[in-house]
Amino acid sequence: MIKLLAVDLDHTLLNEEHAISRRNKEAITKAMSLGVNVMICTGRMFRSALPFAQALGLKGPLVSYNGALVKDIATGRELYHEPLPADLAKQLLALARREKIHANFYYQDELYFEAWTREAEFYLAQVKVPWQEVGDLESFFPGPPTKLLFVMDEEKVKEMWQRLGQEYQGRLNVTVSESRYLEFLSPKVNKGRALSALMDMWQLQQDEVMAIGDSFNDLELLRTAGLAVAMGNAPDPVKEAADFVTRSNREDGVAVAIEKYLLA
Repeated sequence: MIKLLAVDLDHTLLNEEHAISRRNKEAITKAMSLGVNVMICTGRMFRSALPFAQALGLKGPLVSYNGALVKDIATGRELYHEPLPADLAKQLLALARREKIHANFYYQDELYFEAWTREAEFYLAQVKVPWQEVGDLESFFPGPPTKLLFVMDEEKVKEMWQRLGQEYQGRLNVTVSESRYLEFLSPKVNKGRALSALMDMWQLQQDEVMAIGDSFNDLELLRTAGLAVAMGNAPDPVKEAADFVTRSNREDGVAVAIEKYLLA
């Protein structure tokens, strides 16, 4: 029996208008009425994900920044935080400046970047959070960031993911959350580790947990859950890691999976 549903936000629970559809919301509400605990596991900032959790009436932890920051929804109390090593973060910022890459710097759940760019406009159109333009991020550096994110074109993401993934193997978690975003996290951080820690805390067995995701940063999440669901819009490697492939986020894929496994 499934007792916990862990669900990603962008291109999973959210449609292409970055909203929760009525069918998805109704399915989650019905699942919770049956005693299923629902938890958001996202790469987004906590402050960006929180309104969606509140709209669904969720309680307990919210996993943000791909597991680097876990906070309680009701109180905002920090349950876990694992930022990047400062020296490696500075190396990445220097690289971004040399190669003219737009870098997002996340510190204390605030977003900073060097200058306004088309990439900044693209990113903020999706997440709609406050931001600060601070000039040279290496000089600004207030402390180790929770996450760094490069916004680039798709081919550049593929090239740098391979190159930097090899260069920083074992020292950083380098992952892709969507086609134009390359993300850098502590090597101790991924969604699966966060889910595993919470399963231990709640004394849940693997077969009591269901997870739904769409991208490469969801792979560890899907592998940790007993029942892994990939979205219809997911790339093939993510689909191959799943037990079931649901419909796309445009077709209420989350609701379809909940109806199939939790409400049938």
